Amino acid sequence: MNYPDEPGSELTGINDLGEMSGAYCSDAACDTSATFHSFVLSRSGVFTTFDPPGATGSIASTVSLLGVVVGSYDTTSEPTCTTVCQGYVLVHGHYTTLNYPGSSFTFAGGGNIWDTVTGIYTDASGNGHGFIESRGTYTSFDYPAASFTEGTGINALGVIVGVFTDSAGNTHGFIRTP
Repeated sequence: MNYPDEPGSELTGINDLGEMSGAYCSDAACDTSATFHSFVLSRSGVFTTFDPPGATGSIASTVSLLGVVVGSYDTTSEPTCTTVCQGYVLVHGHYTTLNYPGSSFTFAGGGNIWDTVTGIYTDASGNGHGFIESRGTYTSFDYPAASFTEGTGINALGVIVGVFTDSAGNTHGFIRTP
């Protein structure tokens, strides 16, 4: 499924109503040199594209059953979310920016109907950690003994799925229960 008249697209989420989130890309490879722009695809096949105010590019990570979109954006001239990134929540046309305190890179990977968001942020040393954000309160988490942790999705019960990298450099999936 490609965004109309664009060289590349990626789908990042689907809700139980069949609405999909994603981004279209400035090149067909959709690689790290591409610029991305968020979209939501309705059940009836209508694309709605958007970027948060001031964004040079963005990626919609998920759309909830209530139509809340969670994603990330960049405000620099570099490709979307390479080294500088902010998360966003879009609720009925109103954007809220997510920035893990003290971090220049916050990527919002998933959200649920309770307005809880999970994702990844980098610390001052460039290490990636998972986070949970709920109503302005941030909580950091790491998979035990991991060198990198990222929350990629969260359901209504607060169960988080994601990826982590172990000390040998191998990537694995995880499930984190509240």
